[in-house]
Amino acid sequence: HPSYSREVVVVDEASAAIEPEFLLCLNPRPSRMFIVGDPKQLCAMVSSPNAKRNYLDVPLITRLIEWCGHPFSLLDTQYRMHPQISMFPCRWFYKGLLKDGDNTQNSGRYTVLSQTQIKP
Repeated sequence: HPSYSREVVVVDEASAAIEPEFLLCLNPRPSRMFIVGDPKQLCAMVSSPNAKRNYLDVPLITRLIEWCGHPFSLLDTQYRMHPQISMFPCRWFYKGLLKDGDNTQNSGRYTVLSQTQIKP
């Protein structure tokens, strides 16, 4: 509709969206777009070799942050994983910057098995 307009567009889980999908949000042209997502999780799924050769498997959020140096904010506290589980992604993907929320500490909801309790 010609009189329809959008001021703001919010794209959630943007790391799973490939760049052409963002074009759908740009008509009509918004004055602002917020791209929310974690480039370390939920990567874009592209099966076309031709699309991959043209880097269409690289999400826009990755291009903006890693390729263009666009500023971003890291939400640095996770509230879902037990600290012994979050230790791996914290070190491997987030360079030690990810913290555990208070609700993950000794909540009694988790049973963490030692390596001796886990058998093949």
